[in-house]
Amino acid sequence: MPDCTLRPATADDAQIVYALICELKQAEFDHQAFHAGYLANLQDHNMRYQLAELNGQVVGMIGLHMQFHLHHARWIGEIQELVVMPRRVVLKWGANCWHGQRTPRGRRARN
Repeated sequence: MPDCTLRPATADDAQIVYALICELKQAEFDHQAFHAGYLANLQDHNMRYQLAELNGQVVGMIGLHMQFHLHHARWIGEIQELVVMPRRVVLKWGANCWHGQRTPRGRRARN
């Protein structure tokens, strides 16, 4: 199975992120409201979006809300969104893509 790469999402990714979220929720949203919210979230240092690419094509996304938990004395990333395009799901591609990837803070993701 080919390796995927993860990269930070940018403002230029708004359309593909919209498509991924619509796939996740099986619904469509107001484009203008979605775009405004997406751009605002990109400016929020506590929000992290990573896009998964395979052969240069975006096939998945993870959205994390970062918080410093006092009871852990470290930053914790809570998954807000996690979606893999349907064709990749049946290939069990998502399980291999996220495993062992580094978090936005440079630590390895845990299963």
